[in-house]
Amino acid sequence: MKQNDIAALVLIVAIAGIITYFVAGAVIGSPKNNPVQVEKVTPISSNFSEPDDRIFNEQSIDATVEIQGSGESTDNVFAN
Repeated sequence: MKQNDIAALVLIVAIAGIITYFVAGAVIGSPKNNPVQVEKVTPISSNFSEPDDRIFNEQSIDATVEIQGSGESTDNVFAN
């Protein structure tokens, strides 16, 4: 490459860099000094209330117990 070609390349890269800097500044913008409003969070307590007796009671169904069928086996399960 000739010296003029290198100088032209450097000039083009410099102009492209300056244009990119201003375009990126316009698109992204600068950070504003406005504080952000956030909602306050209530702290987590280690105290738990008792569960509702309508749901958790002695007569309710225990989902962890294995349910056994009648013990009959058949080859045709979906027959009438």
